Amino acid sequence: MIRVATECDPYVCVGCLITDISKAGRPREIRAAQRSAPTSGRPTVDPYNMICFIEQMCHNDIHMNGRVRKDIRLNKFDYSQPYYYFVTICVKDKHPILSKVVTEEIVGVDRWATRVNLLPLGGIIENNINYINKSFNDRKIDSYIIMPNHIHLIIQILHNGSPNGRPLHGQIISSFKQACHKQAGYKFFQRNYYEHIIRNETSLNEIRQYIQNNPINWLTDNYYVSP
Repeated sequence: MIRVATECDPYVCVGCLITDISKAGRPREIRAAQRSAPTSGRPTVDPYNMICFIEQMCHNDIHMNGRVRKDIRLNKFDYSQPYYYFVTICVKDKHPILSKVVTEEIVGVDRWATRVNLLPLGGIIENNINYINKSFNDRKIDSYIIMPNHIHLIIQILHNGSPNGRPLHGQIISSFKQACHKQAGYKFFQRNYYEHIIRNETSLNEIRQYIQNNPINWLTDNYYVSP
């Protein structure tokens, strides 16, 4: 059972998202989140739309006007506690070097299937994800997808992490990227990454579904680049 961070409804509370963003000093995103809230009743958004909002925010910060993404880290949140985190890590300059998204006809059935074929760097990434799941009892990669120029992960912290309150998932990501770069022989990931605390079971399931459907939606993805 996921530890619930707030008493929000199963639909993600825009107020929580605005609070998270405002503590990181992001007025542009605050205005965007406020515009997405209804004029009356509890301000909520559909979890899928929330994910798209996060994706667009991450995309804008990393790639617009050459600016570096600001950290969206809660000052008073205890990151050492067990939680789930939705993490996006991008390749430098959006180069599609991790995988290829292909759509193929299923033999004998009048249907088409979309899947991801990993390139060598994608294989390195998957091997390191598998290593995390096999080698540690305090962390788990719950779900992941390796897209051509970015990866999505749900990191589960299974029990209390660093006693000093430093984000354990941040240490996991740092070690993970270092291992991938060492095995590849060069650095290919962006310096930063985007994170979001998953606050309830409904959001967790929605994000799992979003990750699973990412290849199907590749052509309309914020990170899409033409071959």
